[in-house]
Amino acid sequence: WEEGDDEDWDEDNEDGDGDEEGEGEKDGKDGGEGKGSQKRVFEDCLKLTRQAYAESVRHCPSNLLWKVWLAGARTEINFGHISIGRRLLRRALKEVPQKMRAFVLMEVARLEEYAGKISLARQILAKAREESVHEWKVFLESILLEVRCGELQAALKQATEALRAHSATGRLWAAMIQVSHIEGECVQEKVFRMALNEVPKSGEVWCEGARICLRRGQWSDAKEYLNFAVRFTPQYGDSFIEFLRFELLQARRSILSENSTTILTPELLIEKADVSSLEQLCLNVDPNYGAMWLSCKVHPLDSTRDIFRRGARRLARDICNISAEKTQNNQKTPEGESKEKEEGKGEEGEREKQGEEERDEGLERMLDDRDCCSPLSLNSVYMKLKGEDRRRAIFGSDSIK
Repeated sequence: WEEGDDEDWDEDNEDGDGDEEGEGEKDGKDGGEGKGSQKRVFEDCLKLTRQAYAESVRHCPSNLLWKVWLAGARTEINFGHISIGRRLLRRALKEVPQKMRAFVLMEVARLEEYAGKISLARQILAKAREESVHEWKVFLESILLEVRCGELQAALKQATEALRAHSATGRLWAAMIQVSHIEGECVQEKVFRMALNEVPKSGEVWCEGARICLRRGQWSDAKEYLNFAVRFTPQYGDSFIEFLRFELLQARRSILSENSTTILTPELLIEKADVSSLEQLCLNVDPNYGAMWLSCKVHPLDSTRDIFRRGARRLARDICNISAEKTQNNQKTPEGESKEKEEGKGEEGEREKQGEEERDEGLERMLDDRDCCSPLSLNSVYMKLKGEDRRRAIFGSDSIK
């Protein structure tokens, strides 16, 4: 992969890279007068950006030059210029110090994954793991690659291998807990307990424990675990997303307990759930990573408040949609059963039925809440994505530092 020319930004060659555009190329960019005007604006901005990068290359210290090439490659990839991105990453590989080489290889693997060359991406990450056994982020990237491809068994295998080399890394344990759900809840909980023995102060691990409790309807444990998660690792934004989910589910339970016929709306849920103190805590700590947190960041200039409130709206909307679907499904009964209900079974049968409904009301509501916490809710951030969402999932979880 490293063999190739040393060209950098070649504006004359810009239009020739369309044949290798990734899936992230904005759909319909060439269609319509309005979109054509938007494309010209993008091209003007890209030209100015390239000039700024070229100026940075001329003045940047040699030991940091690789970061300029890396940032330039990401910019080109954002515009769908895959071949230019490859050339810039080759330059980065030549300039990067040996101890930082793994970070460039991870970027190369992301580019090839984005271009659809999954096997090549796996080979590059395998090379990076061999060269940089000490760098746990390479192992995490290998796990995430398999998750994004929907290969959860392969992701589980990668997580197991990663923990052999880095048993004291919370984010690797969190990834292991996430993918171990394919083995069942009992196995997932066992992995969670093992993780607590190794990294008891990892907020990422406590957050995964809270997710397990939310799915089971263990509300007090979920809240306790979320408090631990926010206290131990406040920079992990997913803990705040899960705390929002918890508060919204509690608001839903409260609303339905007061009036089971209430039509739920996102606005009603958010109003009922008092998350002002949680929002203030989030603003104070300013989270900066987490897959679900970053999925709620749609613009580079989004503030912490923007991300938090967008997450609240998305969660509230999802909970309402799932609740509505469940209500519709419960109303659909076989024809014979409907007829039987209309005729009735006598007063004694009706009393028994009413008593059973009252006894099961709390359990049914709890099961409804558990349905709002799909075990794949986190993986949906990564899997089956297309276009811009896919590009953000691949490149958006790691900033250049």
